Amino acid sequence: MFSLEMGKTEIVMRLLSAEAKIKLGDMRSGRMTDDDWTRLARRMSEISEAPLFIDDSPNLTMMEIRAKARRLKQKHDIRLIVIDYLQLMSSGKKVESRQQEVSEFSRSLKLLAKELEVPVVAVCQLNRGPEQRTDKRPQVSDLRESGCLPASTRIMRADTGAEVTLGELLESGEQPLVWSLDERMRMVVRPMVKVFPSGRKEVFRLELASGRRVEATANHPFLTIDGWMPLGELVAGERVAVPRAVPAPLDVIPASDDEVAALADTAVAGRLIPTRAFSLPKEQVAELVCHIWEDSGEVAWDAGAARAVVRYRSVERRLADDLARLLLRIGVFARITDTGEGWDLTVTGAENQAVFLHDVGKHGTAAQWVLAQLGPKLVKHSPDTVTPEIEAELGELLAVEQLAPIGPVASATPRTTEGARSRLARVADVLDTADIDMVATNNVFWDEIVSVTSLGEQDVYDGTVPGTHNFVADGIAVHNSLEQDADMVILLHRPDAFERDDPRGGEADLIVGKHRNGPTATITVAHQLHLSRFVDMARG
Repeated sequence: MFSLEMGKTEIVMRLLSAEAKIKLGDMRSGRMTDDDWTRLARRMSEISEAPLFIDDSPNLTMMEIRAKARRLKQKHDIRLIVIDYLQLMSSGKKVESRQQEVSEFSRSLKLLAKELEVPVVAVCQLNRGPEQRTDKRPQVSDLRESGCLPASTRIMRADTGAEVTLGELLESGEQPLVWSLDERMRMVVRPMVKVFPSGRKEVFRLELASGRRVEATANHPFLTIDGWMPLGELVAGERVAVPRAVPAPLDVIPASDDEVAALADTAVAGRLIPTRAFSLPKEQVAELVCHIWEDSGEVAWDAGAARAVVRYRSVERRLADDLARLLLRIGVFARITDTGEGWDLTVTGAENQAVFLHDVGKHGTAAQWVLAQLGPKLVKHSPDTVTPEIEAELGELLAVEQLAPIGPVASATPRTTEGARSRLARVADVLDTADIDMVATNNVFWDEIVSVTSLGEQDVYDGTVPGTHNFVADGIAVHNSLEQDADMVILLHRPDAFERDDPRGGEADLIVGKHRNGPTATITVAHQLHLSRFVDMARG
């Protein structure tokens, strides 16, 4: 047993209390009868001869646990490893987030069990989910530090390029390939191997400055500049990662010109873009967008404001969302605005508009003239965001290296929130700094949070993406479940821990919430806290 919470002495005292059936309080105070001493002596000899090893070293790392477990297996052929408890473990190195660190522990323990051919029991704390429910009964989802999403959440597929809801995946049992962010924050293909229900929880709507929005539970992590952070800890003004561009899907299927035009007509009439459109090659995606833009779109030059206007108006939110996703295939980041009568999809920022006008506008008529007017502004304006934290770090690096500023980004103060990634890339070349290079070349846009609003309780779900442990949901990067490594999950529930007068006082439920190789069930036992033990209530 690796105990990161209790010391050896305390564990042995509890073992003796449970085995000798002597009150723990009496043992500590010395108020024991002759019969108690007799039982204690007998049990002490049995426990001392038992092949039980307790390591109460503080701040154990996974490497230390692995090394000690291997030695014990070689010398004493241990049959069980217990770790108490997972959240107290330390990686001993800088990590992106606590969620990622716990996820790494979980995977490492799974590999350790497989290597030594020994069951590993990892004791783990629950999140605050049970406290928010009326019955206080724990669920498997309460173990996950990642949170959950409603069934309507749309997941971006990497095979077809289209989106599919969590509810559809749960019903079909399909395991699609999805887009995910790797450690360099670049889009990679990963399988979503499982979608499962996570109970009923309070759900919040996260709305961003770009108009993107997603619904999730308070403990669902989103990627910030400081790593993965649960929604409940995020406030307006902070920034989260959303894809700025999406690569071509694995299954690119060209279409005829007539089919592209027909897809555009279907999109306008049905107020959503057909799934088939997302598998088109980039050139035909641009052609399709041009056809759709001709219906309710606008490409013009505002002489008074000296800026381009690139906008599409839709009466349906779904069409605006679909268009925004489709534009990512061209490398165009669009914003969605509620006008009260419909939805405006707007392409802002000179560089962003130039990409649209060059790739989509070449199929139209007015775009080339607007692009010519836009030319002088391309160096001065960009929709890209660089967070204050990156600006501050960049300023410190330049001061240390005693380098002259390279454009506006280099001279920015921590209060500055806008900057050009192209200039960051030049800084990274000069400083040879991997972190700055990652910010300059990644596939994310740091979108500002506008609001977080409660929507009440809903049935929620989650998915598992091995390796990267994240996926794109409703156009926003979100984390996945961290419980997927366990072969079995057993939850302990004591009703009288919350209600002293509960009619089930003295009982506890061992809830087998997950069993990879067998059925799940609830086993009721009696708890004898004064003896530090649980006993079977089954008769016979």
